[in-house]
Amino acid sequence: MSASRHNEQVAKYLASHKSGNRVRRNHASDGFGPDITDKMRTVKLHDSDSHVQQRQKTDTLQRRLEGSGPSKSRGVDAKSAIRPGRRRASIDESLWERQYRSYAATKSELVGPRLQLAKPSDPGCNWKVKCIQKCIERRNARIKTLLNKCSPYTHLPTYTDKTIQKLGISWELVLRDDNKENHSFVHSDCYHFPTSCTVRWFHLQFPPIRSLTNLSIIAKAPVFFKKDGSAADNSPCQRSLLFQQDLNWGKLSISHLPDAHDDLIDLRVIGQCILVATWKDGGELAFISVCLHNHGLVHRCTQGSINRLYIPPSCKPKPDDIDPQYGLHDYTCIVELRTQRSVIWGQQFKNVHCSKTQKEERFARLVPIRPDVISDHSYASKKMQLPWKSDLFKGIVQDFCILDVTMHDEFLKPFWCISCPVTVEKTHDSVVNYNYDGDPYVITHSGDKGSVNLYSIWDHSKEQYVITGVILDVSLDAINAWFSTNY
Repeated sequence: MSASRHNEQVAKYLASHKSGNRVRRNHASDGFGPDITDKMRTVKLHDSDSHVQQRQKTDTLQRRLEGSGPSKSRGVDAKSAIRPGRRRASIDESLWERQYRSYAATKSELVGPRLQLAKPSDPGCNWKVKCIQKCIERRNARIKTLLNKCSPYTHLPTYTDKTIQKLGISWELVLRDDNKENHSFVHSDCYHFPTSCTVRWFHLQFPPIRSLTNLSIIAKAPVFFKKDGSAADNSPCQRSLLFQQDLNWGKLSISHLPDAHDDLIDLRVIGQCILVATWKDGGELAFISVCLHNHGLVHRCTQGSINRLYIPPSCKPKPDDIDPQYGLHDYTCIVELRTQRSVIWGQQFKNVHCSKTQKEERFARLVPIRPDVISDHSYASKKMQLPWKSDLFKGIVQDFCILDVTMHDEFLKPFWCISCPVTVEKTHDSVVNYNYDGDPYVITHSGDKGSVNLYSIWDHSKEQYVITGVILDVSLDAINAWFSTNY
């Protein structure tokens, strides 16, 4: 058989398989023996029928994903095609068994070769639930180890900031509009301080503020961790609700005047710890930040749920019917003033007490810094102002800062914790102080357990604020509820 005849027959064979049509040949007439034909069928060519059917299925699926052909009228897109696959993957027991062996299994459970993964799973075992529960239990046990050391200054866990970083905790802002659609934003930055932290969100894609009906702040804590202790990539997260606030900006902007402002933004404090900044030009959102106190923060981020806040267990001291001043003495207070990134002033006060004669209108008065005692006074390292930034602009709001108060009882258990933005106002009611030449200012905050008044003077000679007084009025009802007393 000539070479041209051979090439012609090969070309016919390839053309018939490329078009998907099978050609019947008479081996006697074309000169090909059965052995040559069988070799041609096995050399890198698939038998035609199954190959054609597979190609047709692939082309049909591709047309559906591209939205062409008959699928276009039904509106099938890639996202809707992927969604069923995700649902199947989320309940795939063999997949979750592998995840369990990778992240949750103990050494005693990892006996035998890895080929055991191919065996059928126990039909009575839900690997997804077992895997997540075991990982959460292991993470919570690790939290106890990370937080077992307390700071001698704050009497709070020393490594709260490092624990949050090691656990991979992130913060999510969820804004719901009047169409019941949620807009989620991951935090832009976070700064930690001795007794608190500040989390900020500044984005150009905020929805219109007048369409918002609800604001939520959620902590996302990963469940899977690598062998080095860091959070695994794309780990499922436990979501814990930290704050939730209803918004009706049309009414709120009228009833709640700005707490502070500069040339570009207006600042309003809602819910005592959430700071909302709006542009003066247009009134839309510039940024949102939240002040979080460190007391119980890690547990609030890891042991709550998406629908409810975490309620810490009660650690009240035992009743004491011997001490007539029980609950009125030996408090330890840490008071700090700061911005969103740095500390302005801070001090610890020990053995703060109140006598029965100092109780006024159902409040016990504690005075860590006495206005008439110069040795109690101290200078702030910076001005009382709040620098801010967004994606496009930055500025400084004068006479505005963040107040942190941590008050421990005589057993060094946290009794009252505050972290909130406050306004610095000029006052004319304070006692005249001839030791300093400057204008007097006061910071006032009221909470569920009492009020805080911090007095300062701007010393023109040193161009610094001097803190001349700190007065804490603690509710007797709060003291009675905590110490089981009856004042």
